[in-house]
Amino acid sequence: MFIPLSECVVRGIYKVHSRNLLVAVYCGERAFIGLREKFNYIYLDTEWANAQDERRGAWAKEFLGILPDGIELWTSRKDANGEWETNSTLLDYLVAQEKVLYPG
Repeated sequence: MFIPLSECVVRGIYKVHSRNLLVAVYCGERAFIGLREKFNYIYLDTEWANAQDERRGAWAKEFLGILPDGIELWTSRKDANGEWETNSTLLDYLVAQEKVLYPG
């Protein structure tokens, strides 16, 4: 049914079973980064697999490939000026992946 976390590859891209994510990148330590939409705003969000309950959190269903080198694994952070920035490279990549998998 789900791919065991012990078999998930860091930087691996997966279709996931999750409340908010469809496609996500596995970051290790039970964490997946994927796209979330709220009030017509798409942003990166992290969900974690719940070690005690497969019905909660994010779980890998299908391996799709490896995240290309050069795309970092973070959602948002403060830049050198103390302003928040979004990882737009990862965001754009995951948007493109979802459009291929779920057209329309």
